Amino acid sequence: MKNAKRIAFCGVMTALAAVVLTVGALSGVGNYAGAMLAGLCLLPAGWEWGKKTELVLWISVSLVGAMVIPDPETVLLFAAFFGWYPVFRDSLDRLPLLLRLFLKLLVFNLAAVGCEILVMKVLAPETEETWIILVLLACGNLAFLLYDVILPRLALLYRVRLRKILFGERKPRA
Repeated sequence: MKNAKRIAFCGVMTALAAVVLTVGALSGVGNYAGAMLAGLCLLPAGWEWGKKTELVLWISVSLVGAMVIPDPETVLLFAAFFGWYPVFRDSLDRLPLLLRLFLKLLVFNLAAVGCEILVMKVLAPETEETWIILVLLACGNLAFLLYDVILPRLALLYRVRLRKILFGERKPRA
């Protein structure tokens, strides 16, 4: 019964994340938002069953997204950064503040620029002009910093309120 609940919950979270990615891709301007929100869908499984489960979900959502979502940019952003970042965020938070902030922004920008280059040069060469992409990257950095601030608050909200709704009164895994 325990594994059945885990598998069912992970399947639902994978489907939810894929739907969120699809909505972000179809909106035309929700590439970053769709990838960020899809990453948030994986968090409860990681909090309940550990980082390995969350990484498996990241891979499964990335594969499902690659097969069914028409806009490759949203799926690439999720696969390259927002799917795995919440898993490793805790490791980065142990570092001193300036080093932590530098590394987080560096990794985010490498992933975002890499995705944009791949999309612009290979997948959809008719994309926007360079100045538009730079503005989007600046906005993406601001959105990422807000996302990074929101993650621990969501963990607290989950532990205090949502966990009881999803799983009942049992004690959380340490």
